[in-house]
Amino acid sequence: MAKRRRAARGIAGFSMVELAITVAVIGIIAILAIPNLLKMQNRARKSEARINMKTAWTLQRAYYQEREKYESDVSRLGFAPERGNRFAYYFAPTILGCLLRSGSIELPLAATCIQVDTFKFPLSLPNPPLGIALPGVAPPTAGRASMFTVAAVGNIDSDDSWDVWTVSSETRSCKGDSVPAGVACNDRDDLDE
Repeated sequence: MAKRRRAARGIAGFSMVELAITVAVIGIIAILAIPNLLKMQNRARKSEARINMKTAWTLQRAYYQEREKYESDVSRLGFAPERGNRFAYYFAPTILGCLLRSGSIELPLAATCIQVDTFKFPLSLPNPPLGIALPGVAPPTAGRASMFTVAAVGNIDSDDSWDVWTVSSETRSCKGDSVPAGVACNDRDDLDE
């Protein structure tokens, strides 16, 4: 009878020491895993810009093949990133109009930029931040064909700094490195600052 009572007590639960060790192990695992999880989230957020920059490059090159010029109007070009975009996309140095993504539907109009989807990300600032030169389509000049640079500007980690990606029709310098035409470059990474 005494054996049965002792066996039943051992099965009933954990001792305080066992619980403390379990909580400590879970805490250590969380401390090690959370920074890696945050890095992976930011990498996934940046992939939006890389993918859309490649799409912009492909659309601009196709447009050039057909018309021998580049286009700054996103609706004529056919550039339309999926809804829920964290980055604003700029195709001209002068904003003639932006495709607004502030409601459950977007307002279609002739535009040289596409704003951040403030319906999904209401705290995002849809306007270009001060101090960031907007790229765009440059007309042909003496000895030089038309060229373009498209920029993606976003604040992916909700701080006071901006993440800026560009893709261009020409080789350019990005963070001190030479970047070939058509390759997206993270000109300003707000996570590195």
